[in-house]
Amino acid sequence: MKKLVSTFLVLCLMVVLCAAASAEGALFAGGSGTENDPYQIATAEQLLALSTKVNDGSAQGYPGQFFALTADIDLAGFAWQPIGHMDLENMSNYSCMFFGTFDGQGHTISNVTFSSDYPVCGVGVIGMNVGEVKNLTVQNVSIACTDIFSMAIGGVVGYNMGSVHDITLTGSNEISGVNCTGGICGGNTGAVTNCTVSGTTIHVLGDNDFSSGRIIQEDVAECGGLVIGGSFGGVIDKCTAQGTVIAEGKEPVGLGGIAGCLEMMDSVTECTADVKIKTVQGGHAIGELCGFSGTHSNGHIVEKTEGTVTTQYPGIIDKCSVTIAMDVPGATHVGGLVGTGLYYYGEETAYKITNCVVNGEIVGAITPGAVAGRAVNSVIESCEANVTLDGEPLVDVVGTTDRMYESADQGEEQTELAEDAQAAAQLLEDVKGTYTALFPIITDPAYDQLWLDPCIAVVGEDMAADVAQMLKDACSGTIYGQEAVDAFGDGSNGAQFDCLFINGVDQITFDGETVSGTLEGNAVFSHKYAYVGPLSLGGMMNGYLYETADEEAGEFRYFFMMPDTPASTYHLEFRYGSDIDALTQYAEGPYAYWLAAGFPVDADEEMIKNVITLFCEENLAEMAAEEEPAA
Repeated sequence: MKKLVSTFLVLCLMVVLCAAASAEGALFAGGSGTENDPYQIATAEQLLALSTKVNDGSAQGYPGQFFALTADIDLAGFAWQPIGHMDLENMSNYSCMFFGTFDGQGHTISNVTFSSDYPVCGVGVIGMNVGEVKNLTVQNVSIACTDIFSMAIGGVVGYNMGSVHDITLTGSNEISGVNCTGGICGGNTGAVTNCTVSGTTIHVLGDNDFSSGRIIQEDVAECGGLVIGGSFGGVIDKCTAQGTVIAEGKEPVGLGGIAGCLEMMDSVTECTADVKIKTVQGGHAIGELCGFSGTHSNGHIVEKTEGTVTTQYPGIIDKCSVTIAMDVPGATHVGGLVGTGLYYYGEETAYKITNCVVNGEIVGAITPGAVAGRAVNSVIESCEANVTLDGEPLVDVVGTTDRMYESADQGEEQTELAEDAQAAAQLLEDVKGTYTALFPIITDPAYDQLWLDPCIAVVGEDMAADVAQMLKDACSGTIYGQEAVDAFGDGSNGAQFDCLFINGVDQITFDGETVSGTLEGNAVFSHKYAYVGPLSLGGMMNGYLYETADEEAGEFRYFFMMPDTPASTYHLEFRYGSDIDALTQYAEGPYAYWLAAGFPVDADEEMIKNVITLFCEENLAEMAAEEEPAA
C-alpha cells in the first residue's frame, strides 16, 4: 500500500500549483462554478461530461471550482469512467485529477458499473480527489479491477488526498481490487468523516507468498476495508460500516471492518463496525476496526519520507465500537479491534486505544488478542472486550506473536533508511561515555613526537615540524559562526576549524538515548534524543541527525553525529544547535567553521597515540592526493 502512498503524497501540492480552469457552462445544467453559484449537474450525461473534462486534462482538474448535484442520477446502461485518475504513463501529469468541490446536496448516484483487467489507479465515482467530496449517497456499485498492478479502488472515491465527508454507500455493492480496496475510499491521505457504509462486500484479490518464513508486506492482496482500503495519513472520524470483507487468495495482508490500514493517522475516533471478515488461507494484520494502525515516534522521518505530518505518538484510537465475526483460518497478527502496528523506517509503529468496545467471535486465528493482535509500545485503556476464539472465551487482550510485522514494499529506499535508523540507534550505544574536547589534549607539547613520527614518514624530517604545526593549527580555531565567516570567507585562502565544545559546556556525556552536558561539573543540559534522518555537512561529511522532544532545549535541540566511535576513530565528531539547515552549512551560518571533536575522559596514552596517528595519516594522504598532478 505504501508504494501507492509515497507516489501520491506530493500531489497535494498541486492544489496551489494548478492554474484556475473555467468550465463551459453549456456542459452543465447551469451555474458559473463559484461557491455561491456552483455548476449544476442534473443528468447522467452532465456527470459524464464532468468526467471527460477532468480525465482529458482540458480543465486542469477544476481547481477552485464548485459542482452540485441537483437531482438523483441513475447510471444504469452508461459506460462509467471515474472522475479523475492517475496517468500511469506520465505520473507527473496531475491535470487529470479532480481538484474542485463536489457537493451531492443529499442526492443519490446509483448503478455505477466499472471493470478493468488492465492496470488502473484511482477508481470510483471520483477516481482521484484532491479537493472535496461531500453530502452524497451512492447506491448499487459494481466495480472489479483484477490486474495485480491496479490500486486505489473505491466505491465512491478511488484515492482521496483532500476531504471526503457526509457520504453514504448503500444498496447492494460489490467492490473488487488487489491493492487498497474500500467502500468510501480505496486509498486515503486526507480526512474522511461522517461516512456510512451498508450492504457492501469488499473482495481483496490475489495471493501473497511468505514461504521464506519472514512476514514481509507485498503490494498484492493487500488492504481492504468497508470505509477505506488503505490510509496513510489524515484522520477518520464518526464513520460506520456494515458488510463483508473477503479475501479468497493466499496470505492476504491488512483487512479491517473500517479499513485495512489506518497508519500514520493522528486520530481514529468514534467509528463503529459490524462486519464479517473472511479469509481462505492464512493472512496477516486483521482487525475488526483495522488491520494496521499506529504512528512513528519521529514525525520528521514520516514527513521527510512520505510527506505525511503526524503529531501524535502513539496514534489515538478512541470511542470506537465493533462487533466481530472473523473466519480467518491460519491468520496471524489478528485483533478484535486492531491487528498490529507496522515496521516502518526503523521501528514498529504504536497506538493508544481508549474507551473502545469489542464483541463477537474469531475463528481460526493463531494467537489473536481480544482487542489487539500485537501492541508493542502501545497503550490499551478503559476498553471492554467480550470475544470468543473458536467458541471459547478469549481472555488475552493482546495476542502473542513471535515477530513484528515487517514491511519491505519501499524497495531500496526504505531498506537504506531502515538500515540508517538502526545504525543511528547503535551509534548512540557505541559512544556511551563522557567526552571532553580533543585538540587541547593532543596538542599538548608533551605529545609533539607523536605528531612528528607520522609526518616524517610522509614529508621527511626537514618539513615534518612545519607540517605537524600546520595540522595542529587547522583544528585549533577559537572562533566560529559569523565571526569566522568574516575572517575566513569561503575558506579558499585558508581557515581554522573550531573543534571545541560551545554553548557553555566542557564535557558531554552520551548514555544511550540521553545526552547531557556539564560545565565544571555543573549540569547545563540533559535530554533524550531520537533519530531524525541522515544529514550531510557541506555535502562532504555524512552522518545522523537526532532531535529531542523538549521544546525548551534551545541550542541543544539537535545533535548531528558523524559515525565515529572510540573503537573506530578513537574520538567523536559532532555538532549541536537549534537549526537543521544551519547545521548542514560548512562555511556560512551560525555554526560555520565549527565541528566539535570529543575525546573520552578516561582515554589512555595508547588512544592518544592512535588518534594523533590517524589524524596525521588521513590528512597527509588527502594533501598528497590534492598535490598529485592529473594524468
